[in-house]
Amino acid sequence: MVEFTVPGIHGKDRPRMTRGGHVYTPKATEDFEAKVQWHFRRAVHGPIVPLEGPVSVTIKAYHPIPRSAPKYKQQAMLSGDLVPLTKPDADNVLKLVLDALNGLAYLDDKQVTRLRYQKRYALEPAVYVRVEEAVREA
Repeated sequence: MVEFTVPGIHGKDRPRMTRGGHVYTPKATEDFEAKVQWHFRRAVHGPIVPLEGPVSVTIKAYHPIPRSAPKYKQQAMLSGDLVPLTKPDADNVLKLVLDALNGLAYLDDKQVTRLRYQKRYALEPAVYVRVEEAVREA
């Protein structure tokens, strides 16, 4: 099991195309994927060996509290009574993190058989990630 937190939050952007027809990934997406990979490597103690069987992934996206939020709402946001309904979308955050961990945490993200995702508010934006072997359910 490996768990780590990446400062900041970003979702996977759509691929872009040049006028010549070349498709590329936007720099902001590449930068955040590299950040996820760096924090994964830092969290692993010893050699990195990708998991080969079923994988369970938990991702918690912590969104910043809007500066305009009054104090009573800030307390509700931090306690989880109010949750973010803002971008980035859950599927874009998941896609970015899962793609970034291909070849590191697991051979391919097709191995992910269990996925948990939460959006919450926090004082600082961050993405918490936990990767572990999936446990068979009876």
